[in-house]
Amino acid sequence: MTSGLETTFRHLSKTKNDAAATLLLAALDSDHAQIAEHALTALLDRRGDAGSSEILSRLHTMEESWIEIIRKRPGRLTGALRNAIVGSDDQQCENACHAISEFRDYDLMPVLINAAEDSANEKAGLMASTVLELAEALYDELAQPRDYKQRRDPHLVRKSISSSLEASVARFAKHQRTEILEAFLILTARDNVVLRKILSDPYHEAYLATAELLTKSERRGVMRLVLAFLDDRQAPSAAMTILSRRGDQAFVSHLLKKIGFEPTSVAKNNLRRIESMPWITESYGLLDEFDDAGQHAAVQLAIHCHLPQDDTLNMLEHVLTQGTPGGSVAAAAGLAKYSGSKANHLALDALDHVDPRVQSAVIPHLRQRGIPGVMNRLLALLESPHELVRNAARDQLVEFKFERYAEAFDNLTDDVRRTTGQLVKVVDPRARALLSEEFGVASRTRRLRALAMTEAMGMVVRLESEVIGLLGDDEHLVRVEAARALGGCQSEAAIEALRDCLADRSVAVQEAAEFSLQEIGRRVARAAEEARQEQTL
Repeated sequence: MTSGLETTFRHLSKTKNDAAATLLLAALDSDHAQIAEHALTALLDRRGDAGSSEILSRLHTMEESWIEIIRKRPGRLTGALRNAIVGSDDQQCENACHAISEFRDYDLMPVLINAAEDSANEKAGLMASTVLELAEALYDELAQPRDYKQRRDPHLVRKSISSSLEASVARFAKHQRTEILEAFLILTARDNVVLRKILSDPYHEAYLATAELLTKSERRGVMRLVLAFLDDRQAPSAAMTILSRRGDQAFVSHLLKKIGFEPTSVAKNNLRRIESMPWITESYGLLDEFDDAGQHAAVQLAIHCHLPQDDTLNMLEHVLTQGTPGGSVAAAAGLAKYSGSKANHLALDALDHVDPRVQSAVIPHLRQRGIPGVMNRLLALLESPHELVRNAARDQLVEFKFERYAEAFDNLTDDVRRTTGQLVKVVDPRARALLSEEFGVASRTRRLRALAMTEAMGMVVRLESEVIGLLGDDEHLVRVEAARALGGCQSEAAIEALRDCLADRSVAVQEAAEFSLQEIGRRVARAAEEARQEQTL
């Protein structure tokens, strides 16, 4: 039976006999759902005005299964929809607007616009709302990967209807339809000539309405347009003002995602033009709702805008003390842009933060502040239990790296050699290994310098075995300095090595060894006497 029905209705859909349309219209009211659906399909395939008009008149009472049948046959009702828009039947008009929006019949956008602009049309408001719904639907299609099952290219559709929207916006003073203006903003690009003309002229008939929509509309297409001006090398000042005034959560969320870890160079230039952003400086309720990434982006936004310094520092203080871990780290790093007593105070607070990431973020800009005692704080941080903090502190003490110390060593006085050497020993964890390497170089001058550096840095005991090894050096001057340096040790190995040097072929080496042995003996004797006195007491 199913096969017979399909054959019958297929014939009725193709025949040119007008009586077939009458029969199919009657079949729409059949008690048998299968027959009614076949009739609907056949009428759609016939594309007749009478059949399409009847289908449209029933749209508001249709079951979802019928709606899906119509959806799978795009364009079959376009003629009836157009007639309903310009017709006088209110129900048909309402059904047509619903169908245009439901089935995304973009070809009817110009017809809708003309009807919406007609002040005498009682349904002009409905037409304007449908224009807006169509624009938003098209924006959704543009934002998604293209569905190639659909023959139409949404980019070509936008190009096709943009001219109608632009022309209508040019007539805004006459019709005052903000729905059409908003539809235009949803689909247009930041470089659109009509849009630029409006934003550049505060006296333009559409300027106030455009500014209002760009400031308050939460439609994604409009928010996208406002954010797009951040990447515009010649962004209108009005666009930056609008961006700075928006404080709704939806927009701010998109703004922070766009800012990301750091704004682009073009965005930075535009942000410098912003002197006020209330949601950042006047209330922190919205700021507190964001996660690590959001608060990091908010800090980036604040420090790159040209906001009053006190306002920005207050915001950074809030994030530093009450923000998320990631936000606190960003705030500590962001303090680098600011000087003065308050900024210095916040920097020191960050240095005492419980999170080592915050401490390491503030360390890079501590020395430039000229805070008294900051060098001692940095040196103390070298003993931090956190490697991240220790490394950050070392990076700020580059003048105490081994290479720089070795390069300048010959030009330093003895006192400076010792004080600087002690700092190098603490700051540069490679000092011992690098000194050890210097003992093995071919240059006698460098080996002698290495011995002198070892003494100045107080590292003879730690490098005792390497110094003992130099007692066998081919150069007697090196052996002399090595023997003299070992006077600071008192291990059995050092004493035994010095005693062996008493038989060295060089008298100078023998004398240096004898002097060091005496020095060791005197030190041992003093230690014994001090111990005896302590026992007596």
